[in-house]
Formats: sequence, C-alpha cells, structure tokens
Amino acid sequence: MKLSPVTPILGLLSLAVSSASIAQAEIEEIIVRAEFRPLPLMETANSVSVISSDEIADRSANFLTEVFATAPNLNYASGASRGRFFQIRGIGERSQFVDPLNPSVGLLIDGIDYSSLGGAATLFDIDQVEILRGPQGTLFGANALAGMINMHSNSPTQDFEAILTAGVGNVSGNDGSLDSSELGFVLNGGLTDNISGRLAIESNQSDGYVENTYLNRDDTQNIDEQTVRGKLDWQVSERLDMQFNLVKLDIDNGYDSFTLDNSRQTLSDEPGTDALDSIAFSTVANYLISDQLSLEVNLSTAESDSIYSYDEDWTNPDICLDLPCGDLVANPEYWGPYSSFDEYLRDISTDTLDIRLLSSVSAEGISWVAGIYAKSQKEDLVRNYTYDAQFTSRYEAENTALYGELDLPLTNTASLTLGLRSEKFTADYSDNLAQNTDTDETLTGGHISISADLGEQHFAYARIARGYKTGGINVARGAVIPLEYETESLWNYELGLKSMLDSGIHSQIVLFYQDRRNAQVKQSFVSCPAGGGVCSFEDYIDNAAKAHSYGLEAEVYVPLTDRISMSASLGLMQTAFDEYLSYSHINAEQVDIDADDDIDYVIPYDMSGEVLAQSPEYQLSISSDIALLDNLNLWIAYEAKDKFRFSNRHFAESEAYGLINARLVWDAADNIEISFWGRNLTNEDYTTRGFGSFGNDPRDNYATSSYFQFGDPREIGLSVEYRL
Repeated sequence: MKLSPVTPILGLLSLAVSSASIAQAEIEEIIVRAEFRPLPLMETANSVSVISSDEIADRSANFLTEVFATAPNLNYASGASRGRFFQIRGIGERSQFVDPLNPSVGLLIDGIDYSSLGGAATLFDIDQVEILRGPQGTLFGANALAGMINMHSNSPTQDFEAILTAGVGNVSGNDGSLDSSELGFVLNGGLTDNISGRLAIESNQSDGYVENTYLNRDDTQNIDEQTVRGKLDWQVSERLDMQFNLVKLDIDNGYDSFTLDNSRQTLSDEPGTDALDSIAFSTVANYLISDQLSLEVNLSTAESDSIYSYDEDWTNPDICLDLPCGDLVANPEYWGPYSSFDEYLRDISTDTLDIRLLSSVSAEGISWVAGIYAKSQKEDLVRNYTYDAQFTSRYEAENTALYGELDLPLTNTASLTLGLRSEKFTADYSDNLAQNTDTDETLTGGHISISADLGEQHFAYARIARGYKTGGINVARGAVIPLEYETESLWNYELGLKSMLDSGIHSQIVLFYQDRRNAQVKQSFVSCPAGGGVCSFEDYIDNAAKAHSYGLEAEVYVPLTDRISMSASLGLMQTAFDEYLSYSHINAEQVDIDADDDIDYVIPYDMSGEVLAQSPEYQLSISSDIALLDNLNLWIAYEAKDKFRFSNRHFAESEAYGLINARLVWDAADNIEISFWGRNLTNEDYTTRGFGSFGNDPRDNYATSSYFQFGDPREIGLSVEYRL
C-alpha cells in the first residue's frame, strides 16, 4: 500500500485513541436511521459513515458522489452525466446497457428504493446520508451485498420556516460567463396542531465542462435537474404517527464526455442524453401497540422513465475531410469510418412493502425485531441502435422475505446480536429475440455480532455477516455467452472500535476481511464480423470462483480549540481474484464461430491474483473548520484517491489524484448567509471512467487505445441563503 499520503491522518487517529484533553466540546449525537431502530452512530455494531447536511453544504454539493470523499472505501463510476454506479469496498456495478441489473449497493431515498437508478441521488434539502459498508443481508437483502446508502431529507416540524437559496458558478477555462446556477425554496411549518408539512423545490443547471467544437456548443454535457420533495408528519394519536413522502425528479442532462484525444473538446455530431423522469411516494406508519411492542409499516411506490444515449463513434461525418484518415482513405474497400448512435429507453416501476414488529428493551435487556418484506419490480426496455433492429425486453422480479433480529445481553456491558433473513426471489425475462428466461431461488443471509462498552468512552464490536446477490440473466444477442449467471455470496468479518472522549474527540476504526464466492463480474468482448464490417460490444455478467478484499476504515473528529476543528477519514484496501478464468476475449476475425460449436475455442485468460476494478488502495479526506470571526467561517479540505483499474476486462486505470475544496461563509445578518466556494481549486485533471480495449479513431485505423472521461475541473461560485 502507498502510505505516504495518509501520514497526516494516521497522526490524527493516534490522537483519537489517546486520553489527551484538548478542548472541551459538546458533540451533537448522530443517529443512524437506516438500522431497524434509530441508533447512535457510536453505538452501532457496523461500519457506518454519516454525512451531515453541514458537510453537504461545505462541499456545495448538488449530487451524491460530490460528498463520497467523506466516507472511506466508497467509489463510483461515471460513463454518464453523473456518477450513477456505486462501489463499496471494491464491489458494485460500473454500467448498464441491455441486461437487467441486480445492484450490489442499495440506495434508499426517504424509504424509496432507487437501487438501480443512481441518477436520482440529488442532494437538495437532504438532512443526512448514511453509508453502511459490508453486506446488509438482514436489513436489506439482495440489493445490499456490498452495503447500502440511505438518504434522508429534512423532516417537517411545527415551527414555521421559509428558506430561499440561490447560487452561481464559473468553470475554469471558460470565458468568464456564469456556467451554473441554482435556485431553491423550502417551506416548513405546522398545518394543524398535529400535522406538520415541508416542501422543498430546487432547480440546478449547468452548461457542463465540455465544449463540442464540431457543433460549436458548450452545453452538450449540461446539467438540468429539477427536484421536488414533499413531506407530511401526522400525529394521528398518542399511539399512531404517520409520515408521507413525495419525491418528483425531472432530470434532463446531456451526455457528451469522451473524445479521441482525451481532452474536454468533443467532436460528436449526435450528443447523448442522460435523463430521468421519476415520481415516487412512500409512507411510514408507527403504531405503539403496547408499552412493550410497536408496529412499523413502510410502503413505497416509484414510477421512473429514463433515457440513456450517446454518440458511439464520438466523431462526425467530416472527421476524414478535415483530418485525413490515412489508410481508410487510401483503401476504398475498407468498411471505413463508422457512425452510430445508441439509445436505451427504460420504464421502471418499483413497489415495496415492509412490515415489522419491534419489541421494547425488557428488564433483562432483551429486544427483538421480526418482519416481512415484499418487492415487485418491472422494467421495460427499448434499445435503438444504428446497426441493429430495435430491441425490446421486459423484466419482472419479485422478492419476498422474512427477517428477524435478536439482541441478548451477555453481561452488564456486553451484548450479542443475531440477525437472519430468508428471501424468495423469482424473475421472468423475455425479449423480441425470442429469449425467455425464468429464475427462481431462495437466498439466506444474516449476521452475528458481539459488542461491548469499554468504560464510558469506548465501544467495541466484532461482526460476522453473510450477504447475497441474486443470480441473473444475460441477453444473448447471438453471442456465445452464458444466458444465466449464478448467485454470489459474501462473508464479511469485521472488528471495530468507536470512541468518544471527554475532550470532544470521537473516532471510528474498523478492520475488515471479505470472502466472495461466485463473484459476479461484468465482462465484455468486441465481436467483429469475419472479412470486415462493424464490430460490436457484447456485455455480460460472469462468475469468478473466488475473490477477496481486506482493509481498514477510520474516521476522526478533533476539536483543536474553541474556534478550530479537524475531521479526517481514511480507507485502505487490498483486493484480488483468488480463482478466475475470464472468457472475455472473443474475436470473430480470429476464430470461426459456429452456433453449434462448444465454447472451447475461447482462449481463457487467468485473472487470478489481479485486483478488482474500482478498488483504489487508499482514499483519504482531511478538512478543517475555522471560525475566523464570530460571523465568518472558513472550511478547507484535501481529498485524495489512489489509482484504480476501471474494468476487469482491460488495464486502463485512473491516476492517483488529490483535490482541494474550500468554502468561506459570512453570516451577513441574522437571516442571511453568503458563501464563496471553490471545488478542485488546483484544477487537477482526474478521471471517472475509462476504456482501454478498443480503438475509436479512424485517423489511426482504429488502433487500440485508452479513452477517459474527466471529473469536474475547477469551479468557483457564490451562494446566498435567506431564512424567514
């Protein structure tokens, strides 16, 4: 591992476990809401990071991945307008095309399951984001093999509140004009003595950071996101409380990221779209049956239409006129520069019902949870592709689960927690290529943990958890690939120490080891017709026999003085395939493919010992909050990430990088806050997606090369918040 960049944080961690008294401070207790019961963060026997609304504001963040640096061993993949695919401890999807997607990382937004729609993770009026690392087999089931992300927006209160926010920003390298703007409004208060409501509306727009020189446009990678959140809290009686949540998303972003020369100037003639139109509703009812027993019912439904499209060739009809294409021009029999556009239209409906009974803690210290869960998901896909007839498919999946958790005291200071979940999963897939595939399986997961209070300031735990991810379906499209792949299982072993010292220091340190069996791995190959013609990518999911990961996750908060505090997080990780023969290197120019042949003609590639994609060896963040004056505050942060491989199919990788972000906040009046902020202040070039197994430039006869999508360049801005 590369340890030199993490030395400052290791020094802070040593402070966190010492007994030194620095500055007396009262720390607001952080509550984790994603567990079966609300629990204090420092008493949770799980590796959890909580990102507060203050941390979201410090980063001037509008989208979930803009705060990922706060949490250890959390990564994302772009390949769209946003980073829509998430990885925890090296496990998670990187893309989706025609195949149905069974996510490895669960995503809940106000109780609504958005696990396959990461583009929904806008941050306006979000109170906190909780990152649960490791399999959550008891809590969430099949979609939380790697972990879960729980987003919770601000709850309504009886106190009247009106908030108006506005902001503008400028991207480095542009002509000085305003490239982004944000306008938001929040209204909160009591509607009656027992009903409170909250409404939050925001529009976030940006031209993006890409210039399309062929079309003479600077907005083909634009951001255009409208978010509406509505919440009602109805205290029906002393025993019954009901909460209603509405989420409406209207996202119409552009997608025009990749270039032949790895710059921010594209040449495409058909820029793509990354759009999501979603309306979702959830309700939570809490009923106190007796002093010893309560009932909680969670119901949610979501209807989402998405469009994902892109210019596959990244060029235009004039590419070989302005810049001669060598042998392509000299050899008229060659099939020549191709031009293609790929579009995926999805209609997804998701309904969930979760009913659970929760006991109170008995005089003996015993408590339990028992529940039933049901989920129904339907997904209709239409793919329009230049070189194929229109492709349509329908995927329907049903999940039904029984689960329970039991807390037992072992001593006055130690307890044992047992959790178990049994899930029935069925899926039906059909498409217009006459593929019909059904799956039916029963899955089991759970956890066992022992936790103990070590005095009044330390909490330690040991946790073993088993997670699972359902098997799935590959779309054949005439290629020689397996039509189904197997269920994956994951055993997670974890040791944690959480401390809250009298000095105000609080910290979390976790050591983990993960053992994956039948690891699901995204693969693809390029299939080219014999004798020339247009090559195509064939994506599919394969199973690796074994894989593992291990590492450390640490977070610490240190109040240095009454005016200065520091926070830091560190993730260290090693990953590898233990046994994996990859069959992803088919090329029809090299072999004679016959539909009746066995797969023996495919030469396997042994990936045993190679690292998993999206798995940087270190991730770190260190920030300081400084009260310069009573009404002037400076926040500054440095975040860094090691290099990592983009795919298990090729060797293109990101470079290690570090970013500096800052925010200066001036409380101009009791109800007016003005902030000056900057992201990526040193204008570091870093990449969020990459390809390295094909050529796409006709000017060099499509020689194999590496292509990258860049993260955001330097942006500086001004924001104003007015509270009434």
